[in-house]
Amino acid sequence: MTNNPPKPKKIPHVLEQHGDVRTDNYYWLRDDTRSDSHVLDYLKAENAYAESWFNSKHPYSTEITNELIDQIPNEESSYGQINYGFKYYTRSFWRQWSRKSRKPTGLDKNQTMSALSAALPTILFRKKIVVILI
Repeated sequence: MTNNPPKPKKIPHVLEQHGDVRTDNYYWLRDDTRSDSHVLDYLKAENAYAESWFNSKHPYSTEITNELIDQIPNEESSYGQINYGFKYYTRSFWRQWSRKSRKPTGLDKNQTMSALSAALPTILFRKKIVVILI
């Protein structure tokens, strides 16, 4: 691996536009035709340096990727919502696919509604909008 990155030459170039004058030391790197040998040589050296740098870090990237994958749980489950005696929830596996499921709560419709009304302090129904006062 090359220890030092390539350093471009500083060649001052004065640009003036709308009465504003500025100096661009790296204007020589602008090559719209992609044919200047000095620019191409510098870019090849910069690319070689970047490639050698990334290759030296490759074992670490594999290790970091494996560590991040190990932190993802194999299975996740959403918080279940009770509706008419069933608890509805979603289970996802490795974040790639999910399954919507339901299981009985052991309560019928009337028991579920009474349990819901006991759990919430006050429920007022107005034009399909549920207002919860706590």
